[in-house]
Amino acid sequence: MKKLYTITFLFVMMITSALAKTPIDPPTKKTTLAIPTLNVTNSTATEGTQLLFYVTLSEPNTSPTIINVCTATGTANFGDYTSISTTVTVPTGATYVVVAVLASTDNISEGTETMMLKATVLSSNTANIVATGTGTIIDATTVPALACFNSTVTEGNIAVFIIALSNPSSTPTVINCMTINGSATSPDDFTSVTTTRTIIAGATMVIVLVPTAIDFICEATETFTLNCAVTSTNTANVYASGTGNIIGAETFFLLINGTYNDFNNDGFTNVGDIINCKFTAVNSLCTTLNNVSVSSSQINVTGAAIATLPVGASNTTAYTGIYTIKQNDINNNFVSLDATAIGYSGSQSFFGQAQKNLALNITKGFKLNAFIDTNSNGFQDAQEVNFLNGTFKYQMNNGVVHYVNSSTGVFYLYEVNSNNVYSLSYLNANTSSSCSGQFNVSTPTYTNITIGNSGIVTYNFALTPATCADLAVYLSNYNEPPRPGFIYKNCISYKNQGNQTIASGVVTFTKSNIVSILSTSPVTTTVAGGFTYNFSNLLPGETRYIIVSLQMPTIPTVTLGQIVTNAATISVPTNDVNINNNNSTLSQVIVGSYDPNDKAESHGPKILHSSFTANDYLTYKIQFENTGTANAITVKVNDDLHSKLDETTLQMIDASHNYVLDRTGSKLEWKFSGIDLPPSVPNTQIGHGYVIFQIKPKVGYAIGDIIPNTANIYFDFNPAIVTNTWTTEFVSTLGTRSFGLGKLIVYPNPSSNILIIQCQSKINSLIFSNILGQVVLSKTCNDMDIKTDISNFANGTYFVRVKSDTAEQTVKILKE
Repeated sequence: MKKLYTITFLFVMMITSALAKTPIDPPTKKTTLAIPTLNVTNSTATEGTQLLFYVTLSEPNTSPTIINVCTATGTANFGDYTSISTTVTVPTGATYVVVAVLASTDNISEGTETMMLKATVLSSNTANIVATGTGTIIDATTVPALACFNSTVTEGNIAVFIIALSNPSSTPTVINCMTINGSATSPDDFTSVTTTRTIIAGATMVIVLVPTAIDFICEATETFTLNCAVTSTNTANVYASGTGNIIGAETFFLLINGTYNDFNNDGFTNVGDIINCKFTAVNSLCTTLNNVSVSSSQINVTGAAIATLPVGASNTTAYTGIYTIKQNDINNNFVSLDATAIGYSGSQSFFGQAQKNLALNITKGFKLNAFIDTNSNGFQDAQEVNFLNGTFKYQMNNGVVHYVNSSTGVFYLYEVNSNNVYSLSYLNANTSSSCSGQFNVSTPTYTNITIGNSGIVTYNFALTPATCADLAVYLSNYNEPPRPGFIYKNCISYKNQGNQTIASGVVTFTKSNIVSILSTSPVTTTVAGGFTYNFSNLLPGETRYIIVSLQMPTIPTVTLGQIVTNAATISVPTNDVNINNNNSTLSQVIVGSYDPNDKAESHGPKILHSSFTANDYLTYKIQFENTGTANAITVKVNDDLHSKLDETTLQMIDASHNYVLDRTGSKLEWKFSGIDLPPSVPNTQIGHGYVIFQIKPKVGYAIGDIIPNTANIYFDFNPAIVTNTWTTEFVSTLGTRSFGLGKLIVYPNPSSNILIIQCQSKINSLIFSNILGQVVLSKTCNDMDIKTDISNFANGTYFVRVKSDTAEQTVKILKE
């Protein structure tokens, strides 16, 4: 046993010894976990469904990972999806969380758009802190279709065409519109229109207005077409057209053996004049009459009198009577006879000379017609357009000379007395620096003209053109003047006054530094200090417009009576005959209140005498607004020019509606017959109208001369509305202007070499630019008294922008 124990002990000792040499536990190995990477997956969804973004970690984290997630715009904006900004948590051991963003449903055609989901780690450890994913929203809306709705109108009113998209587009839709003759033709039945309209993003409709003409012809309904073509954005169809239906308004009665005694031979109906009438209906189209009556307050009815023309009177029925005029209208021109009582059945009224002759025999008179005779045959062919920039001249019995401008190139002169002798002629514009002077009139004068038995006789003035380019721009006020804290508007009108299409060009607008641009229509390209607008294919005689909405600061940033000046320029085409009309400035007085019927001149109340040359014009705009409760059938604007204005230099620039301007000496009278101006609607152009004309002061105007100008506006038979009196003063210097907390003094102005600018505030910089908005000198300053050498500037007008720490102002200077 002792031996066995010894062996066992030795065996145990051997095992123990072996174990002592070989460790029982394995060696310790240190393990490092990977830091997770943050990622956001992309997502695609159709409008009305959810975008599902996976916010992921590449590895699980040992603690919760708190992440802020928020949406950000891309091509999609906030209305295209439901924006979020919240926190989400990826739990310990997990690798992702799902974030849902609703893609909104709308009816706007906008194509596929994108937005972003941004994830930012707020706690725990990740390799990157920020990650983003892109959300793609597929448009579920139908591409909009273009439509042009028909318009039906009684002649003499305005045809309103609605141009519409079936649903909105996310981008502006630019549409070119043009009238096309049908059985109705321009200019006799309607005024041709070529224009561009823009349906702004998100909107569905614009309108095009086409004035129709009263032709004094009994006729069936006539038609013409308005064609519309989309030139930008995506629509289901590019072309659409609407039909204009013109309903004849007339029921005429022809005088049989009628006589008219114009006792004082002044050409107008006056108290005591006698009409001895026998009426019979004229046309089988016009045999159904309204019940109409003669007003006894206006005329005496004697003899075989009639008080009513019965419904259904036929062309075989005659009515006789003697009418003695009892009273004049307020304008002392004619009696306000209801037109339906003496030769017309319908809702319209006619006034003035045409009214009297309608009662006597509307089928007699002269039609003066000016047109561009492209084939030199002396007749107006279908493709030849009327010429609008010249002046008709007529004289009766060697009496008063009338100078007439017509917005249609046509003027009707009604006459019934065969003893009256006329001379008729046509004048081009009064300046050779105009394309109007590049035309030859084939028949410059008709003499010893009397009315015969041939009805209305047309006298053509055919103008044969030479190739001529003349591109012009005009900047004018638009309704309300600038008021502190309010939005006001300027209107840029640019016109092809030549006879060649202008393929392309650029309009530039430079704003005053005290205002900011809110919007433009159409959309323009923003540049420093204003904007530019590229145009194309401007047709001869075509005018287009840019409306600029501007924000005026509040008091005390601006003060009442302060002048704000904006400028517009247009690129000069090759061989432009008149570079003087390629730029335009508008200086307006900041006011606290205003009258909607007003008159203003674009230079402002003071003009630097040395800067105003023999080539410069004063540009007046007369605005009127129907603030009543019923349509104004006729509007008349009278302006008696001051003796210092040269009436022979007058040129029409623009008007809101078709007009006839009759100038006798220094008296101007615009007639908007059949304008049918509705009561005005706030924040629209409805119920508004205007005329813009240019005129030169007479030679010899001097420093200190003041030229006042006032207009009288007549709505139908209401008393005259007298506008403000606008005064223009020629001064030797432009004077001192407020600048921030101090005064800004710029002198001498004009200057030939050294220009001195002084201010009670420290001036930081001066920026000089020319009339085209191009910077010609930029200067850093640090003083209140700055001298600048401008001797290297070319002679002309410049603008200097003066900046301090707290304010800036632009001043017009003249280099001579």
